[in-house]
Amino acid sequence: MLTHETIRLRRSQLNKSNFPSEAWFEKILQEYNMKGYLRNWCLLNKYFGDFVWRKHLLVVEIDGRDHKRKRIYDHERDSQLRRRGYEVYRIPSFSEIEAEKIINLIKARIYKKNFEDYRNSENLIRCKNLSKKEKKQVRENPNSLALNDLQKRQEDFKIALLKRRASTRKGKK
Repeated sequence: MLTHETIRLRRSQLNKSNFPSEAWFEKILQEYNMKGYLRNWCLLNKYFGDFVWRKHLLVVEIDGRDHKRKRIYDHERDSQLRRRGYEVYRIPSFSEIEAEKIINLIKARIYKKNFEDYRNSENLIRCKNLSKKEKKQVRENPNSLALNDLQKRQEDFKIALLKRRASTRKGKK
């Protein structure tokens, strides 16, 4: 495990080194108007990702010449990240075609996640058992952690409603 100070120093070193292949990919990201990524971000308190979208659990690694010697380490690292829910993409340095493919995959994943969050929040806003404050919270931040709690409450409300309807039907018979 790395200490906070070690992580900060290592990240600073990586950002200062500015490998040509990473600068190349960052320029491509800017051309595609990609935002929301972090450079040289520490993951699982021991690995650093070249480009990380934390919100979407995405990591892009640019494989330079030195990565040929580190294949076993890279494979172990990728499998640990995948076990934690991250999607890891590797791009050989200066491979325009691979970079474009990966950017399209990232855009699709980000769009899909945003769309799902939006759809879930719209369904919650229509739910009658939410207070105005809760509806406002969902509108302002569809990705909030409270979203899951609100969805659970919505499901509980539906179950209670169905039970109430079933009990009133029995009473009418």
